[in-house]
Amino acid sequence: MSRIGLIAGNGRFPFLVLQGARSLGHDVTVVAVKEEAFADLEPAARWHLAHLYGSLAEDVLAGAEDDPALLRPLHPDAPDVAAQAVYARRREWAVTAEDVLRRRTTLALRGLGDTLLPPTADLGHDETASRA
Repeated sequence: MSRIGLIAGNGRFPFLVLQGARSLGHDVTVVAVKEEAFADLEPAARWHLAHLYGSLAEDVLAGAEDDPALLRPLHPDAPDVAAQAVYARRREWAVTAEDVLRRRTTLALRGLGDTLLPPTADLGHDETASRA
């Protein structure tokens, strides 16, 4: 049995995909997003977030409702998006760019992280940021 992630918005199509996948014996994790499921988010990024974060994918994308720039890819050759870096800082205690690139995204695993930010870049620390 394989595991499938589904980020769903409005409409009947997500339910059809869910039913079809389950009928084939797949374990499906569904994340429902109010209204539309971020139409600007690439399909590869949707699957990527569902795979990495499961039911927390909606939390990762929460800031993109007010700032659509968070849906932009961190690198053109990877599905990781800016919202992951923000989530890593606010909820996962990431402090350096190296921490985000090597431990909170798949960029370093893909050999893409070294070209983005210097490894010692400080992401800052906000005492009021919520901690999960």
